[in-house]
Amino acid sequence: MNENIFITGMHRSGTTWIAAILSKSNHFILKDEEIFRPNQPIQSTQIDKWYLYINHDNQEKYNTFISNIVNNKYYYLSSLKKVKGLRNIFHVSKNKAHSIFRRNFEKCNPIMFVEPIGLLSAPWFVGKFNCKCLVIIRHPASIISSMKKLGWGFDFNIFSTQVDLIDKYFYDFKYDITNPPDKNDSIGCGILLWKMLYSVVAIYENLYDNWVFVKYEDLAKNPMDGFKSLCRKMRLDYSEKVEDRIEELSSTNNPIELPLGKSEDNKRNSIKLINIWKTRLDKDEIIHIRKEVEAYSKRWYNDSDWLID
Repeated sequence: MNENIFITGMHRSGTTWIAAILSKSNHFILKDEEIFRPNQPIQSTQIDKWYLYINHDNQEKYNTFISNIVNNKYYYLSSLKKVKGLRNIFHVSKNKAHSIFRRNFEKCNPIMFVEPIGLLSAPWFVGKFNCKCLVIIRHPASIISSMKKLGWGFDFNIFSTQVDLIDKYFYDFKYDITNPPDKNDSIGCGILLWKMLYSVVAIYENLYDNWVFVKYEDLAKNPMDGFKSLCRKMRLDYSEKVEDRIEELSSTNNPIELPLGKSEDNKRNSIKLINIWKTRLDKDEIIHIRKEVEAYSKRWYNDSDWLID
């Protein structure tokens, strides 16, 4: 039986696109952000903040909830109490039916957990649930430009209340956490968050030889070769189904990105999407981002990765 896989990185790092392709190998059940999303409107959850740091000292609070999700046990009655309207009732009922099907007919299938905002809990989760781990690294300007497009900032208070997390990973960022950019400043928040999260990824790279780390750009620029190599590293079958999915989701005939307000369907022109940050950001913004993140980003990105055409 194949092992479960935990895919993480950072929000906007491409984890959903990558998992949609990889899941076509080895008959995976795909669970996309079913665990670490806080305050889900149609799911009862103990997860109350983004980038929660779960470890052996605080795991008791979360064990039952997460174990039930892993084992396809859906909180139906408690979820019904949270619904707002017929649409939510439909989603709750659909999720319950889906969980019953998984538990009875797909119970032997491995699970692929897609949890970008579960990054800081990855060592605990991987160890507890015996998963392979895949960590996605994405160019800082690409992630930050996406946050700018969406108008996303970030509330760094979620870190200030996690003392164990600061002691473990973020001691050098204590001042920044208590004196963060305005939470509506997409670029300022993106810079600080990318530095913090990928400083942890660098630690993971040094600690976990059996984890797989891949740059989004290495997959997007040549998806067939990139995913073939990744499947080999993950010990997954690289099949015709995988190739068909790559073509469907990465074709040059696909749009570079969807307009704002459109639902994500994962279909994109992956090659052209790599450099879309060069049009979303102006030159001064790019120079500023590079200056601020370079102490961390140079581990994965060199001068050629910052060229502006």
